[in-house]
Amino acid sequence: MLKEIVTCALAISGLLISAVNAEKKLENDIASYLEQNQFPGMVTLVLKDDEIVHFSAIGSNNLKQQSPIQKDHIFRIYSMTKPITALALLQLVEAGKVQLDSDIREYLPALELFEYDGQEVTITVHQLLSHTAGLGYFGGFSSWNDFLYLILDPNDRDNTTDELISDVSGIELKHKPGAQWRYSIASDLQGAIVEKVTGQRLEDYFQEHIFKPLGMTETSFIVDSKMAPRLVDMYEYEDQEVDLSELARKSDYLEAPNLHSGGGGLVSTATDYAKFVQLLLHKGQYQDKRIIGAQYVEMMLADHAKDMDTWFLPKLYTNGSYGYGIGIKVGEQDIRPKGSFFWAGRGGTFFWGDPENNLVVVGMIQLEDGWRKMDRWLTPKIYQYYGKQ
Repeated sequence: MLKEIVTCALAISGLLISAVNAEKKLENDIASYLEQNQFPGMVTLVLKDDEIVHFSAIGSNNLKQQSPIQKDHIFRIYSMTKPITALALLQLVEAGKVQLDSDIREYLPALELFEYDGQEVTITVHQLLSHTAGLGYFGGFSSWNDFLYLILDPNDRDNTTDELISDVSGIELKHKPGAQWRYSIASDLQGAIVEKVTGQRLEDYFQEHIFKPLGMTETSFIVDSKMAPRLVDMYEYEDQEVDLSELARKSDYLEAPNLHSGGGGLVSTATDYAKFVQLLLHKGQYQDKRIIGAQYVEMMLADHAKDMDTWFLPKLYTNGSYGYGIGIKVGEQDIRPKGSFFWAGRGGTFFWGDPENNLVVVGMIQLEDGWRKMDRWLTPKIYQYYGKQ
């Protein structure tokens, strides 16, 4: 009996040592990668079987001042807002207040009928959630349609929700609804529906129905005075060099926006966002709280762009497709298993959840679009240390 106890104790000790070694090795790997690729700093949080197995803050918040980045630093998460908005809208579907197959003008009556190729068409809530509605986004100069999005800038922080709706109203669609997948301003209109149906500002709805139940105390559309010292400085690539683009103390996020952008307006921390990813991993339940029914999370993580032209998705994620407000893995190739879900924000934040390995990964850097390079590098490292043993 004593021999069995000793053997068991040694095995547990070995696992603990292995876990410590894995965490330290990954920390060293990240530090080396940041230095080689000019990334300022990064907060990395990994949960395995709902336990933290890696949590590190490596590098600098400000390269010139060499101020270290901290685990509780606050990041602009941009498009990582989209899955939260989609979940909020699905809560209203579950409550019977919104129907997936309804014309969005039922909830946003100020919208004019949309047109494609000279024909009037309708957009359903399902198409809005799946980004198959035919809407555009930030715009450009390649077409009159793109130019309108560029000059109107519907999701500008200074817009009101009604101005957002007015700006998008009447712009000709880029494709027939339901025909293609195209990343778009759809998530901002999802947020507008939440506001119009509930009579609440999006911040207030999120706080009451998502953030407070999950304990996400540092996720918001504004960085208040108490949180301000922890907002990161932002960097960007300029002529292949990393340059400071926005000092935190001068950030727009220190002031309340008119528009609560469902497509990209939130700030958060790694620990806060990991709670949301855990919620999805466990199909709508976080610890002892059920936020939404399992069937609606399954719907959110289903493939709603199957057999469609998915534009840039395959270039970002091998065998990636799209659910409701979130990317999903639909094939067996690549390291992340089929059934994983993921997304990122242009400021440098990214995440994924892996049900097969019961794994949550949140990475936060403050380098615009730097997440693409970091995600590709980090993914095999995570599975080397924390995949199935």
